[in-house]
Amino acid sequence: MKTKICILIFVFMASISLYAQSGTCGPNLTWTLQNGVLTISGSGNMNDYSWGKVPWYYYRQSITSVTIGNSVTSIGGYAFEGCSGLTSVTIPNSVTQIGIRTFYGCSGLTSVSIPNSVTSIGDVAFQSCSSLTSPVYNAHVFAYLPTSYSGAYTIHDGIESIAGGAFFDCSGLTSITIPNSVTSIGDYAFSDCSTLQTIYLKSSTPSQLGYDVFRKTGLTNIYVPCGALNTYQNAEGWSSYASYIKNEPSIIQGVPLVEGTGSVNIPQTICEDTIEAIPAYGYHFVQWTDGNTDNPRIINPKIEATYIAEFAADKSGKCGDDLLLAWVYDSNSKKLTISGNGKLDSNIYYGIEAPHEMTTLVIENGVQSIGGGAFRRISSLTSVSIGKDVTKINESAFYNCENLSCIRNYATIPATVYSNTFDGVNKFACTLYVPNESIDMYKSATGWRDFYTILGFDEESAIESVTEDSASRKIFLNGALHILLSNGMIYDATGRRIQ
Repeated sequence: MKTKICILIFVFMASISLYAQSGTCGPNLTWTLQNGVLTISGSGNMNDYSWGKVPWYYYRQSITSVTIGNSVTSIGGYAFEGCSGLTSVTIPNSVTQIGIRTFYGCSGLTSVSIPNSVTSIGDVAFQSCSSLTSPVYNAHVFAYLPTSYSGAYTIHDGIESIAGGAFFDCSGLTSITIPNSVTSIGDYAFSDCSTLQTIYLKSSTPSQLGYDVFRKTGLTNIYVPCGALNTYQNAEGWSSYASYIKNEPSIIQGVPLVEGTGSVNIPQTICEDTIEAIPAYGYHFVQWTDGNTDNPRIINPKIEATYIAEFAADKSGKCGDDLLLAWVYDSNSKKLTISGNGKLDSNIYYGIEAPHEMTTLVIENGVQSIGGGAFRRISSLTSVSIGKDVTKINESAFYNCENLSCIRNYATIPATVYSNTFDGVNKFACTLYVPNESIDMYKSATGWRDFYTILGFDEESAIESVTEDSASRKIFLNGALHILLSNGMIYDATGRRIQ
């Protein structure tokens, strides 16, 4: 009997110890958990832990917020790993170190502020924090870029280190610019960034490189400053990537001083034997003073040399996906015409940037689509003609074309447009003309139905035939001028059909 009693007492005491909601977590630190709030009190460093050994491990799923006292100087490794319900944490200015995997797997954490007192952040401290949508860094350490990020990223000047795993699994990252203030890059910092191809290093002194920093990346170019090529190619860690290390290509863009003339100034410090000169966007080199007519031009530079070229504004060229389309701009009529057979989609920015003084745009038959933002913010544009083969007009294509007053769309089936394709267009003042048999379809189609006045082409022709001398076709209704056509249709002064 005594044996059974002793066993029960032992189990009971073990349960109390196992599920206690307070205790110690450092030589001079205590913790309490109440109503989901974990409070760390006392002074000094927190203990470093391993997975499953943190004292509040069995309560981790119930922790919703963490408050750390103003005298705590470090946050231990693994401290809050797996606290998936944690949504907020307060880190005081007394903290100087954050351990490895401290917030790993805190999938509910939506934001975190790292005080500038922190100078060291352990590997993958914020990995798998899937609700974080903004980068995590302070003045000294870059700790985390959300894995959903895509495109190029530039680390802020002044940051001294990149924490291990900071960019781990950022599969959409394409290039990274690292300032000359960075002196160390932690283990696996860019591991599994499968689309990362280019790194721009601004320091002439190689950073200390951790283990497998660029594992499973698409790295092909590591650009370093002039004079640092050999240093990087022979530096510990960096030498493994020697074949990728090179000087950044020098490109000089010639900007016309006035239309027709301009100059390209060669800088004093050049790493390459040759340099590429390109004209300003919308211009081309007619001829250089030495007779060269290349666009762009490869130059063999001389120190402090100046090359002078005659510029001219582009009047025509290729555009669209795979440059299958052609564009012509008439500066007298201020009309831009796009023709050919193909899509004016992803390549719009590499083919033509629409002249911002144009008033008329003509998209001829054969063109199949119009790219997103292609003609945005062209306030001078008043008239657009869209050919019958356009089946898609992408987002913000005519964004803020505020003076657009007439659109002629020759497609019998309304092209797919988005709710913001014509954002900023005054749809009360802009008249949409479409094939007669398609009026009802346009009036019910997304994006098109927002236009207040949708008319058929014969109605447009009839209205345009009315002149100031045809008094018999002018009538006044309620004191306002209207137009009466021979078929009995009545339009107000804006072209809106009344009956």
